[in-house]
Amino acid sequence: MRSDQEIVHETIQTYLDALGPNNLPEKREVAFYGGSFTGLTVERQSNLIDAVIPWIKTGHIHSIRVSTHSLLVDDINISFLKDNFVQVVELGIQSTNNDVLSAVGRPCRFATVQDAVKSIRKEI
Repeated sequence: MRSDQEIVHETIQTYLDALGPNNLPEKREVAFYGGSFTGLTVERQSNLIDAVIPWIKTGHIHSIRVSTHSLLVDDINISFLKDNFVQVVELGIQSTNNDVLSAVGRPCRFATVQDAVKSIRKEI
């Protein structure tokens, strides 16, 4: 089985090769979607980010973007992301209405979302 670092490296290389040096977008970022990034173990987050850092240092990639859940945003997570080239944190927000959130079984209230947004904006 391939490691996270191998998969990330191969994926970045494939996309950059497909675009070619003359067609690269001005801003290039790697995005980790498909779940709650900050819900992964710190070791797994580090492995994924560490796979991107060499690309950032060479200028091929400019930043990292992640998606996560409002309940998984705290000062420790935000500090870790900020220190590791993450410039955008996207929150999966199903609704801003507490009644809707409750009706569909979401475990957080809108106040939790607001707190997460404030923390992210303050630090990243």
